[in-house]
Amino acid sequence: MDIRKQINVEVTGSQSHLLQILEHYGPLKMSEVADHLQISLGGATSLVDRLHKINLVERLRSDEDRRVVKVALTDKGLKYLLDLREATNDVLKHYYKKLTPEELIEFERLCRKLFE
Repeated sequence: MDIRKQINVEVTGSQSHLLQILEHYGPLKMSEVADHLQISLGGATSLVDRLHKINLVERLRSDEDRRVVKVALTDKGLKYLLDLREATNDVLKHYYKKLTPEELIEFERLCRKLFE
């Protein structure tokens, strides 16, 4: 099951991560985007360019200092994230229903152990 085909948008994992960061923190300067993703400023710019091209993010100029540009999630970007979460839940339900209640309990126990 390919989630991206379900939501009809081709977005990489890094791009999705950036969208989630913008949803959580709100508009960020490019340097802040780079810091959050632990990538170079040039890498952040390329990532934002690709998302801007498909209208998932927008660039906002500061009214106080026109040199400052922030990146913000668009309504389409927010809808993408909501659709992604829904599609992810559908995929998980598809696979989880193959497990018995006992197997689900064991699976949960093992996941907890991994992330202790």
